[in-house]
Parts: sequence; structure tokens; C-alpha cells
Amino acid sequence: MNLITFSEELTIVKEIIKKAGKEVMRIYEKNDFSVKEKDDYSPVSEADISSNKIIIQELKKRFSYPIISEESENKSFVSNSYWIIDPLDGTKNFVKRDGEFSIMIGLIKAGELFLGVVYVPAQDELYFAEKGKGSYMEKNNIKTKLQVTHKDDFSNQIYLVSKNHFSEIDKKFLLFLESEIFIQKGSIGIKVAEICKGTADIYFNFDGLNIWDLCAPQIILEEAGGEAFDLKGQPFLYSSKKSRFTEGIVLTNGQKKDFFVQKIKEFISKKDL
Repeated sequence: MNLITFSEELTIVKEIIKKAGKEVMRIYEKNDFSVKEKDDYSPVSEADISSNKIIIQELKKRFSYPIISEESENKSFVSNSYWIIDPLDGTKNFVKRDGEFSIMIGLIKAGELFLGVVYVPAQDELYFAEKGKGSYMEKNNIKTKLQVTHKDDFSNQIYLVSKNHFSEIDKKFLLFLESEIFIQKGSIGIKVAEICKGTADIYFNFDGLNIWDLCAPQIILEEAGGEAFDLKGQPFLYSSKKSRFTEGIVLTNGQKKDFFVQKIKEFISKKDL
């Protein structure tokens, strides 16, 4: 059996993300921690800021790639190769203390996804992938290869929806698909992990996501056999100057993409929406 050799970038990022996770958990376990409101009314905690500082400092020590982070002021694109980080995805869940938050680091090289790492510190679960080398979970020093399901009956697939943003349109779409099987989870990193482990099949939203929400989880999903596209079936391009994908998000186990996109089209065309 051929052993897979991972890049230096991936090896180092795994170390950095665990260091940030240790600090996040230190704050999480305190009796109180500071939480503020950003301009878009979303919360930012003491843990977001501390994690962001650790990741950026460590990446700058070792690499010359520019860095784009949710918690940094500079979100401009200055290179075709750059880090995209979300130092704490699921801040609302962090504040609620339900454990459903993650830290995410992705690397774009020449405009393409190259690697992604998602760490769920409350469960000490590390998910990672590198282009062409598969997708994996590490827990208790055991590495497990990830593989999505092959279920293709959309009425029986298990859907993932947001824990904090489960909207009326989400509910209507599930009814349209004649599906009552869904799970609410926090953090997009955790949702993608569920699909990669085969405990769920599809995540969708009609609003879109920022690039730091999607970058790291997307390559983990794709290397596990899944697919990521917008509501029109188009891929997500990281070589553009957009910091947000606004045409909705669909993350699947890779089954019957064209059929699912047609179902979305039919749903959106309904007059009562």
C-alpha cells in the first residue's frame, strides 16, 4: 500500500489550528468571557479575537502567502495564492456553550483549493484534506479516511440545516422535497463533517456564505467524494474578487446534481414563495 505524503503546509497548519483550539477552549471553560456585536450585528467573542491572533502570527512566521480572515480588516485579494481563515465558526454556538463551533483554515494556490483543515475543539476532532489525497478525520490519535454516502433518493436523504438560521424558505424547501429527515447543526465546518462521515447527505441555504465559511470545508467535502455548488449548479470560484458567494449554497454527497438543481429551479419558480 502506498503511503500518502502530505505537504509541509498541511502538517504545520494542523499544529497551528490545535494551538488556536487550545486557547479557544481555555476561554470557553471560563465562567465568563467578553462578547461584542460587529457592524453586521453578528457576535464576536474574546475567543474569535484570540484564535485569529494566534493563527495569523503562526502563519506569518512560516509562510509568505497573504492571509484573509473573517476577523481582519483587510479582506482584499492581492495574490492568486492565499490563506483563508475563520478563527471561530459558530460564535453563537460558542456563546450558548453547546460545543458546535469550529476553527477553519484553507489554502488557495493559483486560484484553486489546495488544502483545508477544520478543527472542532470541544470534541477534539480534526478534519483535513489536501488536493488529490483524500479526506480524513483524526481523533484520539486515530486517523480515519472519510467517504460520503451514495444515497440518491432525495426524499430519504438526511438534510442539514442551520441551528441559528433555520428560515421559512428552508422549511418550505424540505416540504417541497417531501423530506422530514433533517438535522440542525451549528458551524458549517461541523455540517460538512457530518456529510463526510456519512451521517448526513445534503446541506443547503438560500442566502450564501462568505469565502472563509466555505474554503476549508469545501475541499474536505470534495476529497471525501462530495460536491459543492450554488443554487444554479455553478462552482465556487476563489480567483474572483468576491468575499461572499451570494447565489446560495448546496453541499452534497455527490449524487444526482443535475436532478437536484432542477428541483431547486422548480421550487424557486413557485408563485407562493
